[in-house]
Amino acid sequence: MILGAIGSATVNTVSAILFYLNTHTILTLSICNVCNMIFQPMGSLCCVKINSAWYNKQERGVSSGVMGVCIGLGTFFALVGGGFVLR
Repeated sequence: MILGAIGSATVNTVSAILFYLNTHTILTLSICNVCNMIFQPMGSLCCVKINSAWYNKQERGVSSGVMGVCIGLGTFFALVGGGFVLR
């Protein structure tokens, strides 16, 4: 989990520096996004453990589904909204 947090923070810092220095390209941001998507799921195991303590067996699937939809919508809005911001 620590590796995922440190890796994700590092990749996000690199992409912020690329934007700040105005040296970002589609390739560099794509590489940063791929690396970020590798590191972020490393923290998902602790979420499963927390959900198992908070919810009953019958509610776990629903809460995981809601969280999955929220993550998917967040990714969608970040990509679509980012396109509008960059224009």
